[in-house]
Amino acid sequence: MLKVDTPTLEKLALALLVTARKLRPYFQSHTIQVVTDQPLLKILHTPEVSGRVLKWSNELGEYDIKYVPRTTIKAQALTDFVAELSTSEPSLARHRTNLWSLHVDGAFGLQSQGAGIFLTSPMGATLHQAVTLQFKATNNQAEYEALIAGLNFALSMVVKCIQVFSDSQLVVNQVNRAFETKDKVLKKYLQQAQSLISQFEDFSLTHIPREENQVADRLAKVGLPDLRRTQVFKRPSFECAKIHSKEHPPCWMDRILKYLKDGTQPDNRQEAKKLKLDCAKHTFINEELYRRSYVKPLTKCLRPEEAQEVMEVVHKEECGTHARGRSLVMRILRQGFFWPNIHKDVQVFVEKCSQCQYYADMHRQPVGYLKPINSSWPFAIWGLDFLGPMLTAMGNYKWILVAIDYFTK
Repeated sequence: MLKVDTPTLEKLALALLVTARKLRPYFQSHTIQVVTDQPLLKILHTPEVSGRVLKWSNELGEYDIKYVPRTTIKAQALTDFVAELSTSEPSLARHRTNLWSLHVDGAFGLQSQGAGIFLTSPMGATLHQAVTLQFKATNNQAEYEALIAGLNFALSMVVKCIQVFSDSQLVVNQVNRAFETKDKVLKKYLQQAQSLISQFEDFSLTHIPREENQVADRLAKVGLPDLRRTQVFKRPSFECAKIHSKEHPPCWMDRILKYLKDGTQPDNRQEAKKLKLDCAKHTFINEELYRRSYVKPLTKCLRPEEAQEVMEVVHKEECGTHARGRSLVMRILRQGFFWPNIHKDVQVFVEKCSQCQYYADMHRQPVGYLKPINSSWPFAIWGLDFLGPMLTAMGNYKWILVAIDYFTK
């Protein structure tokens, strides 16, 4: 049985897992549609929960499961009634049924420098997330980092209607265009925040006192005990947005990203099943694709052009040792990078390295046939050696006699 404080999303995932185990023949032979109003597809492919969800996701990956959003019949009938008989705007009643709540807070100090995110679903399910900032930032910049990280987290959960609460009066008024933004860095943060806000159907940002934002404030200062649920930002978010905004040629990551973002899968049932098994080994964090396993940390998935840069740095830059073969592959994996054809690409890259080819260990001995030399007859010559005296063993043995047969010259 689950504990009382177990999140609602984990309970729903466990219910689906138990159902799949009970009805395994039906799940294997048919396409199963799971009708739910909770983001089960996203929660099964994100590491912001506990490690057991990873095992559930791998077990459910073998089935052809489609997640269909569920609508409330009573709420829909009430919305139609208001739309027909009310003269005011009827969209509020529709949005309130799917309205999420987000509390964000950023902290900058000598002992703590991070951001806290507290997301609540319309059904009362809660998700926590902590962010550690490893670059110099002011308190206002940390507040913007918390807001942007919270909006990205909400978009990854396919949230359309959201109400955001922050205790930073400056950030709230700048986003709501009540204050003018003069700082160059804050302008970049504001532009990125507005681009994320435009992706929501219903958005509102409200200022609240610090006393009403204690959960997010504690996450920003203390963090989470589970390090797997804590993200680390090494550079400002607007710089990362510029890197991610560059267009990339098609590669192996596109089909996995489309499935994790939108649930897009091929029409062929066998290919769709294979894609789900591959996606169960990957997760999507801050617009980046990572591969996960039970015993290793998350490894970042690279595109072909990024893989070429990593091989050059690890192989022949300042700390490069011109390693080759399996040694170079293991060095890249230990650095936290992965792509499917890593062994083949490393072999081709090393063969094109001029220094490795010039200083390679080459055999200059002329080619010739082997000429075995045997003695005229075996056991013709023997050699006997005495070793000792040794420590007295059982039976008062002190000497060792070694016999050698000189079979060849």
